[in-house]
Amino acid sequence: MSTFKKLSAKAEEANASLAQAFKEWKDENISRREQLAINKENELRTLKIDIDQKLKEISDLESRRAFRKISYILCFIFGALPAFFLGLLVSDVGPSVEGYESVTATLPSEGGKEAPARSAGSSYDSSPSELGICVQRGVEYFKEIGSYPTLRAPPEAGRAAETVAEERCKRSLSAFGSP
Repeated sequence: MSTFKKLSAKAEEANASLAQAFKEWKDENISRREQLAINKENELRTLKIDIDQKLKEISDLESRRAFRKISYILCFIFGALPAFFLGLLVSDVGPSVEGYESVTATLPSEGGKEAPARSAGSSYDSSPSELGICVQRGVEYFKEIGSYPTLRAPPEAGRAAETVAEERCKRSLSAFGSP
């Protein structure tokens, strides 16, 4: 029986070393998994820090944008509105000249004489006959579209065709085509 005891002892020794190897393998897998988990935690921590930094940058940009909007509003309130109200006050107090809708600038022309500056189609320097011709073209136009003597289409609905034609011709002699 001595061989049997030897074999039994060797079998027990082999089982013990197999159990030890299995335990080491298990411990190694656990430590590898733990290391992977630790690496993932570090990655997530880094991502959280990056996200927090981006959120802070966005917050700073939004606060700067809000400050800029507020400064634009304040500039408008303290810059434009007083000038607007002063302009209203001055225009109400100042004398009005009949026959002139606006002040015209004079520009130097050939020969050293000054000539009034004019825009294309302006009628402030037109003769009464040119204005009458333009109004006549306007009346003819309104007759052609079937809107005479009273206009039917908005925004001028219900108004006299001659009056509307005269207003438009005073703004521009080419309101109803060129002569």
